[in-house]
Amino acid sequence: MIDNHEVFLPCTLADMEKAGWNLEYKDAGIQQVTMGGYMEVTLVNQKGQKIDAIFINPTEEGLTIRESIIFSLRSDIAYEDKGIISFALPGNIESGKSTLEDVERIYKEPSQIDEYPTSKKYIYNEADTKVETLHVAVTRGVTRNSFSVFLATDGKYKNKVTGFDITFVDDLIKQDEIYIPALKKKVPVFYYYD
Repeated sequence: MIDNHEVFLPCTLADMEKAGWNLEYKDAGIQQVTMGGYMEVTLVNQKGQKIDAIFINPTEEGLTIRESIIFSLRSDIAYEDKGIISFALPGNIESGKSTLEDVERIYKEPSQIDEYPTSKKYIYNEADTKVETLHVAVTRGVTRNSFSVFLATDGKYKNKVTGFDITFVDDLIKQDEIYIPALKKKVPVFYYYD
């Protein structure tokens, strides 16, 4: 739930618009996402709050942002007391209310904890949690199912849930890595999952 609207991943820009979230820059909708590629775009609601959405093109042709599929949503603005988004995660984890104890009661111990100046990011893999309604995977190079919850370490919402990073990949894509000699490293390549 985001701002009292159910959001299921993957979804489309039209789905997010129905929930009150629009492109921060209207002309971004015509940007092309290359075959098998992805692009991060910011969505904004009427309150001026922001969510980062990652769009993927799982087809063999170029698609605009508007035609592509959202497979990731992220809100990590824990440092802004006035700006946290109203959301609820499976297990009744609510922004601005739920504590670390609530999160661990539902999702158990995290796989990893990343610390930032005013927040901590608790990262969960699919194997860590038994919440059957949660089918998500983390983005940016990690292919196993996981999700993240941010808790503020300072300010008005200290020790409360203030953000999330959820990505659905399951049957949508698979990701391989290929070595690029010019870069001297492996880079991710996305393919449609038949």
